[in-house]
Amino acid sequence: MKLLNKILIANRGEIAVRIIRTLSRLGIRSVAVYSRHDRDALHVRLADEAYDLGGNDLKGTYLDIQKIIHIARQSGADGIHPGYGFLSENAVFSKAVSESGINFIGPNAEVIGLMGDKLMARKTMRKMGIPMIEGFEGSCEEILYRTNELTYPILIKAAAGGGGKAIRIVQEANELKESLEISTREAQNYFGNGILLVERYMSESRHIEVQLLADHYGNLLIIGDRECTVQRRFQKVIEESPALSVLQKTRDSIYSTAKKIAETIKYINAGTLEFLVDKAGNHFFLEMNTRIQVEHPVTEMVTGLDLVELQILIAAGNQLHLKQSDIKITGHAIEARLYAENPENNFLPSPGKIELYHQPQLPGLRIDSGVDGPDIMHPEYDPLIAKIIFHGHSRDEAIDGLKLALKDLTLLGLKTNREFLMEILHEPHFLKNNISTTYLDKISSELNDNLRYRKSGILNSRIFAAWLGWKMYWNQEIETDSVWNQIGFWRLSIRKSILFNNQTFDIYVESISGASIRFSIAGEIHEIKLKSKSPERIIFELNGEWSSASVSHTNSCEDIICIEGMEFNIRPLDCLPVQPFLFDHQEKESGKTRIIKSPLHGKISRIITETGGIIKKGDFLFSLDVMKIENKITSPYEGCLREIRVKSGDQVQINQTILIIDECKIKNTK
Repeated sequence: MKLLNKILIANRGEIAVRIIRTLSRLGIRSVAVYSRHDRDALHVRLADEAYDLGGNDLKGTYLDIQKIIHIARQSGADGIHPGYGFLSENAVFSKAVSESGINFIGPNAEVIGLMGDKLMARKTMRKMGIPMIEGFEGSCEEILYRTNELTYPILIKAAAGGGGKAIRIVQEANELKESLEISTREAQNYFGNGILLVERYMSESRHIEVQLLADHYGNLLIIGDRECTVQRRFQKVIEESPALSVLQKTRDSIYSTAKKIAETIKYINAGTLEFLVDKAGNHFFLEMNTRIQVEHPVTEMVTGLDLVELQILIAAGNQLHLKQSDIKITGHAIEARLYAENPENNFLPSPGKIELYHQPQLPGLRIDSGVDGPDIMHPEYDPLIAKIIFHGHSRDEAIDGLKLALKDLTLLGLKTNREFLMEILHEPHFLKNNISTTYLDKISSELNDNLRYRKSGILNSRIFAAWLGWKMYWNQEIETDSVWNQIGFWRLSIRKSILFNNQTFDIYVESISGASIRFSIAGEIHEIKLKSKSPERIIFELNGEWSSASVSHTNSCEDIICIEGMEFNIRPLDCLPVQPFLFDHQEKESGKTRIIKSPLHGKISRIITETGGIIKKGDFLFSLDVMKIENKITSPYEGCLREIRVKSGDQVQINQTILIIDECKIKNTK
């Protein structure tokens, strides 16, 4: 068996960590690259060698082809693994790597160029007679010129992209121009190509994909299928293998199509063909990903194969030792993507600091993560934090295991979709596998309502007791016999005023004895006994009942309490917080002034350019690129635009002033 000696991973985060772990098992030295933001990242600490890419700008770090190849040569690497995203489907990168004498762990540049470009791929599929959704391509201007050919709703995609980026649904003609312009900018920013594809939008369909492996000797294997139908913003949230919704007749047809495509284009290495399947079981070619997929772990769990290892062996010139009959699917695997985002606010990205992180250990559980403790999720990068994967004998068992894993996972400090994922796993339509690609669009509001209802069932006394127990542990010193150490946090005051659910509560500490605290709220007495304590979790007894919680402090002067997988925020009123509110109201001598601030760290991609004009409620103000998503900010006020403090292309910080709007009289035009 041939092996490469040293492999550079041209990526970051969880996929870089995942690749490094396989390299370590194979005895292959690993080389990490990193931006200044990532100098202390997990993938940097795990790699045998690590090299600074300099700066933080994507174009000058993880997207800089020449810099990455230079580091590969400098380190003596004889292979480069691109992971997913970034340069993984860049034909220019693949060609440059090969021409430098280094093995590119993936298909050749010709195939990447053919299938990575949706326009070229569609032309190839059309020649082969592969079923596709009708549509056409062009620049923003060219598509606007052909609007008479469009039947709504339509889907806009980046021709050179993937991964759910630069995609928009357009329901009506009056939405078309703005949607095309936004998708063009995103496509240009993410993929360096602003050409778009528009096609008929299939609302009631399933997203099914097929995993392939092929070597240099003509061996081609189908490594099962995956259900990737649960999506938000056209990015997958939950994936499963096998795709139980697909009838065997349809599966055979999809496999036959996938094999035909791979053989025709002479595909080599790992790849994934994606299809939409309608209610009648008809399948339509969607795209081909010429790389390892984010969701590849579910396939690994049901097959027992290491796809990254097989990628490396193929790239080193080895022949696949497996036959199609050797591929056995055992049980069911399900994966949930843990994102730094706010499901209650249209999945707005939420970069920031992870204050507390701890992974549970369970049989059948696998967690692929780019973090292993306190860390920072930077706005320049994708919001994916970790992938939580569970393998069981059946779909129901896998779902139950994933529920438990998400409940026991500790991640505090920033807003994530963890609670939202748990709600999906309890939702009846999902449990019955009665879903489509519009499932989350239809049910997100209901899921958020269900979450609020479940959280309301946790007693305030239990939440406050967890907080008190954590405060006691946090401030207790070594000499526990000392009365002052036992009093600890409370030695200067026996009353603590807090803000919880927008209400003020006074907590009175009646007495402290060892690990026990008696406290009262509104005259009701409670007693807590601390049974176990660690940085990740405290276990306590409240009024005779056992409970556990994770608690962490945030830099906004709030404490986060997590009980049964649900998070609650408490803010002591004696602490002045730094509040990351979107809008700040201030009074000036000349009248009311509205200061519009940035809700997040990010990059201004568009902004209103002329001052002195009238601003009405709902008018566009600026667009902010955060974690690879363009977020449009509109005005909540009416007034006159007095000042613009930033320009397009500027990087802005959370709470940074962007615009100033003065109150002014607006004539009634009715």
